[in-house]
Amino acid sequence: MPVFAHITEHLSQKNQGLLSSKLVERYIGNLLAEENLNAAVSLIHILLHADSTSYCISNQTWSALASKACELGHYSAACLVYHEVIDPIAAYDDPNFKGTNNPLIPFLLFPDILAQLSIVLMHNGNNVAVCGIQSYFKRYYSYFWHRTIYRSIALAKVEAHACAGETSLAIAEFVKLAWQHRGYSPLQKGSTVEHNLKYAVEHNSKERQKRILASDDPINDPSIVYNKYSLPGKRYNAIFDGVIELADTPYVNALISRNMSSIMADRSSAIERLVNFITSNHHALLTPVIASLCNDGHLFEAWAVLRRTKASYPRLHAKVLFRGALLACPTTLRQEVRLFLFEWAADSKAFEKKPFQFSLHQSDYNKLVELNVGDSLLSRASPTMHISL
Repeated sequence: MPVFAHITEHLSQKNQGLLSSKLVERYIGNLLAEENLNAAVSLIHILLHADSTSYCISNQTWSALASKACELGHYSAACLVYHEVIDPIAAYDDPNFKGTNNPLIPFLLFPDILAQLSIVLMHNGNNVAVCGIQSYFKRYYSYFWHRTIYRSIALAKVEAHACAGETSLAIAEFVKLAWQHRGYSPLQKGSTVEHNLKYAVEHNSKERQKRILASDDPINDPSIVYNKYSLPGKRYNAIFDGVIELADTPYVNALISRNMSSIMADRSSAIERLVNFITSNHHALLTPVIASLCNDGHLFEAWAVLRRTKASYPRLHAKVLFRGALLACPTTLRQEVRLFLFEWAADSKAFEKKPFQFSLHQSDYNKLVELNVGDSLLSRASPTMHISL
């Protein structure tokens, strides 16, 4: 690549003379068009360390690099965009900069670009950069009016923590996101949800205006917070419909599965520990826990966790709680076993309308007795025949 070598040689040795900044940038554009991101990223790095008064990179080139990084899933390009456009590293040279509200952001990237960049960074376990993208998004865009983008970035944040092995951070962010989904909340009228959101938005807007007027630097003041949809001391007002699907969080699912073997090693306390894990965080975690148990063949333990978790949420509608558990049950199971384990718990009246018996292997039947699933279920199961799962 003689052109690349010629440019890098002149940029690296200051006594070689200056090149046309526009021609260098046009060459970078050609590299991006050819999808040669490795060369483009290397050349931009050299440019950044060259004479800044003679060479500069336009916003258009940065935007093109961000688009190509998303299109090709190029991690190095995504990192470069993050450190130069989203959270410019030059700001950290200032000893007075405290790491929030970076003052050197050159221009705004489109929300969909931010979402795609967060996914690229997430797959590489760069949870710090994904957190930075969410902060950038919160600073310049509305969560409510860009709900799909915000949800994508929030999921990427959860997954990035899980991919990086940060279990406590991953679970904490999962719980925070779960509270923002209406599917996990007790059933409410749409008018009530709308009223609560409007009231919280209006209250927080007035508080924000007061802080802006009182601040000496309203652009960079970290106490001025945007995208608040809840009141002080109150729980989140959900802004998303539905629930967090199992397919949304593969890294979290894998994280839970990796820890499941050690938990199940002690069968005497396994169910209690799993139920405590769910109830001390959020009942949305029932879905990945049930899925992990089913995938490992612990079907009756899954039923026991499901049943005991239900007892911990007496005010929560059964269908809200069991929706996720039913989705977590693998479709490879026999339909009657799926009904036996889950649908009965979601709607026992439907079970009464279609009474039928189940035949289980003696050891499985004994396990049902041991797990104390209840007489109503035991009356419909007989220890006579093995069902292949």
